[in-house]
Amino acid sequence: MSIRNVPKVVIDNLQRSFERQINRLPTEYLRQFFRIKVGDDVQAIETAPTHRGLQNRKLKRAKQTLRMLENANNACPTSWNRMLDIAYGRKGKMKWELLDPLMVDPTAPLPERIIPAVEKSRPPSYTPELAALLTSSISRTAKALTPKSLQVPPSLPERADPNSEQAKLLGPFSKRREVNIHKRFFKEETAKILPPLQISALSDLTASGEESATTSHIRGTGLEATGLLEEVKAISGDPWKHPTPTLRGRQSASESPNTPSGELALPTHTTLPRRFLRRRFQQLLSRLPIVTHKPSMKTQSNAAEKKSGRFFVTRSAGALLSDRRNSVSHYPTASAADVAWYELAESEKKSPKGKKNTALQDIDKQKSEG
Repeated sequence: MSIRNVPKVVIDNLQRSFERQINRLPTEYLRQFFRIKVGDDVQAIETAPTHRGLQNRKLKRAKQTLRMLENANNACPTSWNRMLDIAYGRKGKMKWELLDPLMVDPTAPLPERIIPAVEKSRPPSYTPELAALLTSSISRTAKALTPKSLQVPPSLPERADPNSEQAKLLGPFSKRREVNIHKRFFKEETAKILPPLQISALSDLTASGEESATTSHIRGTGLEATGLLEEVKAISGDPWKHPTPTLRGRQSASESPNTPSGELALPTHTTLPRRFLRRRFQQLLSRLPIVTHKPSMKTQSNAAEKKSGRFFVTRSAGALLSDRRNSVSHYPTASAADVAWYELAESEKKSPKGKKNTALQDIDKQKSEG
């Protein structure tokens, strides 16, 4: 039974519907990203063979993307989170494009073969960037791994060690199975990584005091010069600052040309509420790990010494976690007044019963004089 081609009018209507929804997206990057993605999807539909319904399946997937954009433009939080995950490489094709430069280190020595006569039996090697991402809970969708598990996968039985009791009782473990376990563990665990948008160096500071990722001895993801992370931070703003300024604040902002960067970064042509947009990008920041290279304390005289050091993973201060299990108490930084009240309360607890604290006596004295 032959399956008919998708009519040209259906593809044209789909493109027009996509264009209407893309024009409603709030940022220029989102509009450019989905225009490119839709162009690739439409081309895949037109060039797909008709046998086994492959063309219809690709059309169905494109319609799912269209419904996601429609729901996102109608202020659906779930669709917005999914759209941002696709656009910023939390899932999909872009995720692996960000991870590819970090998966292999051309300068690192090859690991030894598990099967001496087979070249493909070498276990996967973990680059320092990849090891930092795997051993941090910030950059993982699952539990963080231990450094030991990168050398010996937890799924590898004890029998693989020739000096173990099981190996002596049951015989040596199959080398082919050991190779397969190493490769399967590497593939499954790297799929649980949230890749960074850029990698920065702690020692390289710009004139504004921000960290720079354009260093010759550190491999990046290729997006360091785009400023995507800075754009997300600017739209998110300070999570503890009230997003809606007062009337006097709006009047002073309209009179003075210098307004806060976070307010300028918020899109003005969208119909979505400003608070809704800030919340979505603040939650996106919690899924964008920041990988920073900290050089060693030794003298950095050559490139080999510059590469020494370690990578550590952090989360942006403006990130808003959607779950309480992995979050610390989300409260603003204590001000001087908050610290003073806290110290006053602590000293009151330590003071003997029936005796007022001196600070409280001063307050009572000022009230009585007033």
